[in-house]
Amino acid sequence: MRNSSTITLLLLGALALFCAIPGWAGEKPAHKPGGRTEIGGTPWKPQADQPGKVVYGTDDRRDVFEETDADRRALADSTCALVDASNLTEAEDGTFALQTYDYDYYGFEPCEGEPFASQPVAAYCTAFVVGPDLIATAGHCYSDSDLPYARFVFGFRMIDGETPRTTFDADEVYTGVEVVARQLEGDFDYAVIRVDRPIVAPGARILRLRGAGTIPEGTRVGVIGHPAGLPTKIAFGDNSVVRASDEVGYFVTNLDTFGGNSGSPVFNADTGLVEGILVRGEEDFELDGDCFRSRVLEDDAGFGEDVSKAATFARFAQAGRGTLSLDQAAYQCADTVALSLFDDDLREVESAQATIYTSGGDVETFDLTASGAPGNFGATIALAAGGPVEGDGTLQALEDESIIASYRDADTGGGTPGDAVVTARVDCTNPTISNVAVTYAGGRRARISFTTSEAATGTVYAGLDCAVLDLSASGDVTTDHVIEVQGLSPLTEYRFRVAAEDPAGNSAADDNGGNCFTFTTTDYRDYLTQGLFDGLSDLTGMSVTFTPDGSASGYEACMAPADGFFTSPFCGEAVFPGDDENAEYNLAAGRKVTLFGQEYGSFFVNGNGYVTFGSEDFSYDPIYETHFALPRISGYFTDLYSPAGGLISVAELDDRVAISYFNVLDYYGDLQSFQIEIFDDGAIRLTWVMLTYPYGIVGLSDGSGMDPEFEPSTFESAPECVDSPYENIVCEVDVDNDACDTALPIAVGQVQTGATHAAMGSSEVPGCEYCYGPDVWYTFTPPTSDTYSVSLCGSTFDTIVEIFGGDCGGLEFVEGNDDGYCDYASTAVASLNAGETYWIRISGYGATTGAYELEVTRGAKASFGCYVDGGTPRNPWTEILIACGLVTLLAWRTRERRA
Repeated sequence: MRNSSTITLLLLGALALFCAIPGWAGEKPAHKPGGRTEIGGTPWKPQADQPGKVVYGTDDRRDVFEETDADRRALADSTCALVDASNLTEAEDGTFALQTYDYDYYGFEPCEGEPFASQPVAAYCTAFVVGPDLIATAGHCYSDSDLPYARFVFGFRMIDGETPRTTFDADEVYTGVEVVARQLEGDFDYAVIRVDRPIVAPGARILRLRGAGTIPEGTRVGVIGHPAGLPTKIAFGDNSVVRASDEVGYFVTNLDTFGGNSGSPVFNADTGLVEGILVRGEEDFELDGDCFRSRVLEDDAGFGEDVSKAATFARFAQAGRGTLSLDQAAYQCADTVALSLFDDDLREVESAQATIYTSGGDVETFDLTASGAPGNFGATIALAAGGPVEGDGTLQALEDESIIASYRDADTGGGTPGDAVVTARVDCTNPTISNVAVTYAGGRRARISFTTSEAATGTVYAGLDCAVLDLSASGDVTTDHVIEVQGLSPLTEYRFRVAAEDPAGNSAADDNGGNCFTFTTTDYRDYLTQGLFDGLSDLTGMSVTFTPDGSASGYEACMAPADGFFTSPFCGEAVFPGDDENAEYNLAAGRKVTLFGQEYGSFFVNGNGYVTFGSEDFSYDPIYETHFALPRISGYFTDLYSPAGGLISVAELDDRVAISYFNVLDYYGDLQSFQIEIFDDGAIRLTWVMLTYPYGIVGLSDGSGMDPEFEPSTFESAPECVDSPYENIVCEVDVDNDACDTALPIAVGQVQTGATHAAMGSSEVPGCEYCYGPDVWYTFTPPTSDTYSVSLCGSTFDTIVEIFGGDCGGLEFVEGNDDGYCDYASTAVASLNAGETYWIRISGYGATTGAYELEVTRGAKASFGCYVDGGTPRNPWTEILIACGLVTLLAWRTRERRA
């Protein structure tokens, strides 16, 4: 979490955004496991509505003016930016000016060297032309509610390295009038929209869609769109391929895409055919100090980028357009080529004619026969090595030649004829394998690397005997293979061989001359760390004790129920680490605590629920890599905001050191209470009294980094602790003015300090209708009738102050304030009568607790959130929210979460 000033800036930006998008439907895309959602600070729809993407290997994105391939530049003319109508201003001459924004990420600037850092952003999604007046995009980018509020803008691109194009003619701006088809469920994510008139933007043409079948794995692909909302980028990388294509609704690639690319057309790099719509993927960015960088993964790493298959929506966009497809991206010299055709205009006929030829000069024309559903046709033709023999019914080709199939479509839509074309290549050579190596061997998995002479699918076969290799694992289509074999047994010798098959089916293998390669697994280790993500795991009311046992794990874990803290949080001294900050705690002279056998005389208590040793950390995002980066105990590592309330304390006791987090707020305003106890005998106990919205990491780290072997623990399945040797320690704290009838007097100008940590609620007091949660009470008798300010400006948490008349047998509400007069503290201003006794109640927003400082002064404080000379008490945040019609904005659960 950022500091309060950053939060203020972010919230102001969010308010402006929401005011500009009154028609946002707020639908969230389907995601694969892993929480892959968009993060970023551009002026798009709210971040939860944007799936994320990432750079794989080398960043392949380039501006249109940099692209040397004329065909790809032409394809870019048929893509457009989805922008909010409020960001377009029409001039008297009919042109439109597009408002742009600085490229940022949650208010952070790009780091030095970040690509396109100086370019502006404006698009929240991408779309492309699929019919005379039809445009396609992702289903999560557009719905019926967007018709009045979204515009499709063609030509938002860089003119040169420094000049963005932000003024557009009328024929480059379109409005949706009908959602022809839309699906946003499970694997499916697409929308086809009819716009207000035929599309005549310069260079725009109807893009060809795959209408049947699926793109083969290993096929090279490219994408055109608006990554992160930037001007149009073209990304066709040499290693950008289809990783997997076995799902019904989508295929997986390693394209370099970002939020804003959602809705982008994904092209077959060899044929130019639109194979699908980019819809979701890995997270975009990571912070590097006070700036952000694009995340970079290896070409075969991560989940990949998901693309909705064109065949799932082509019938809505181009029902009459013929589409050809081949069953492979490459063929051997003696192979069979299978050709498929879909043309909805031919539903009543039994055959269709196509031509297939090679770049070497052979040409064959043949009939495709009806097959399966109406409008679908198929045929096969034999492929043979050699020079061309035209018209003999066999396709002759040589190594590296291209195969081109063509179908003349009499009506591609609107009565216009056209050609459907699809290509493949001829590959007659087996790949060669080299550089076989074992790069990692753990307790249950091993990683094997090798290289091939051409892009191929690599496979590792492993087992206990070279003659019985019953375990296998395969990787992506690449030349540099890194394949992980799982399901191994600890402390066991394994034998293995490797194999490779290219897209044409040519294969090779290496078994080390018949002897097989070998590796030996290590002892298995439990990493004593569990993730609580998206509320899937809730450890509330439980504790786990880690006892040193000399094993590879370092500790043995057991579980026990926990009705409350085993060590009272009031036993120690309060520490104040601040938001995302640390409080260093030095133990008494000569005292040490132990973590994984290492002794420490001090540690750092972080406001985000963890303790580090030897070095401090400032991380707020619960990521496994961060947890394991330092010697650390994560009691509940998540984005907390401890300055807004609650108690963090450290207690040095006879047999333990206890670090307690009591009623501390998290990022979303929920209360969390948990404890870390480090015992003198080396044991460690974590206790979770209240996790109101589990989303974080708990457990231990020795600081050696995240092991490739890591698998999250499941503490709930650990054995039950038996006969704990550790006694409960209770430290009572008296709050003299915990109830209305024990209220303490306060006079004008007097300052009273205290804390509400151990206080109780007062809902049973008549007239105190909403007095739930810890509170304390004061009485005040004005010396003269006047306006008085009851201020909590010296407090450390998000306070509420209320003034009552009457008595404890029947209170009458006079005034109250929780608006955050000064940071998170409050001030109530009211006209009070001389000689009457008034009751002042102090509590915390959302039942938080903390230290307070109370002062009563004469006169109204003319400031943020308070009465001014009897005027309406209204916080400026409220004024903004009301103006937007979004009084209930602050439900901050749209924040990106990830495992």
